[in-house]
Amino acid sequence: MVYLLHGTEEWVKNKRLNEIKVNIFGQTLDLMNYSYYEGNKCSVYEIISQCETLPFFSEYKLIVVKNSDLFKAGRKDDTDQISEWFKNVPSYIVLVFLEDEIDKRNKLFKAINKEGTVQNCDYPDTENIYKLLLAKAPLKKDVFNYFINNMPKNMIYILNEFEKLLSYCDGKIITIEDIDAVCVFNAEHQVFELIKFMGKKQIEECIKIYNTLIEAKEYPTKILALISREYRLMFQVKYLNRSNISVNQIAKDLSIPSFIARELTKQSKEKTFSTIKKILRFCLETDEQIKSGKMEPIKSVELLIIKCTYI
Repeated sequence: MVYLLHGTEEWVKNKRLNEIKVNIFGQTLDLMNYSYYEGNKCSVYEIISQCETLPFFSEYKLIVVKNSDLFKAGRKDDTDQISEWFKNVPSYIVLVFLEDEIDKRNKLFKAINKEGTVQNCDYPDTENIYKLLLAKAPLKKDVFNYFINNMPKNMIYILNEFEKLLSYCDGKIITIEDIDAVCVFNAEHQVFELIKFMGKKQIEECIKIYNTLIEAKEYPTKILALISREYRLMFQVKYLNRSNISVNQIAKDLSIPSFIARELTKQSKEKTFSTIKKILRFCLETDEQIKSGKMEPIKSVELLIIKCTYI
């Protein structure tokens, strides 16, 4: 049997792989009948040779190949070789490919899609995440929405933060205040909060958030890019508001959470198109100064925040 588990969400791929392992070996991994290969330098000849070696006192052998790039352009000869071998996979072999990216026109993909099992392992939808967390502890929907909207799209990170919440709450119902007290929000959320304080001209809070991001090892150029993104969204929100479009529709059109659309709508009413354009120009100038080496990155982004707060 051959599996292709592809997508960007490592947790989903690992979960499915563990299910396959348990189905073959039970709870204890049989290392005598398990092989693992990783990277685009992995030898197709060695993989095939390992597959053609009989299992050791077992019904099956499990071979796992991760991020081999065999499903993209660049390894045509290797792809052709293993695709040809795939026509006669021994009955005792369970071969699992774990790939971040694939090309569905690829010869090997087509072969596995026809004769094996292909599973997409991207980030789950929010309803499935809610059910997963709800199985661990009671969780109101509005509290879940606040939690998930402030997390990066990374299941391992989300589950780790939720475990921290469970320990902190120690059996009591989780609240938004608990989330604020315990969870480390992603950079996108913190920059969103930074923009809110910039709009209120609360420079101390702005610098406090910026320093927190720097201490968390976030690159100044990433913070700059996120600031630019928020103001581009603000410009779009202001434009859409001219047509009296609802906040929910704006959120849908721009693919952003409704609470962000609501806050950007509020801020956009306090700024003219000209002011937002000026801030975006400042962001571009700061980016150019950093890239040219004229300004030190941490200081230049801090000066940008101060300038845009008082504009």
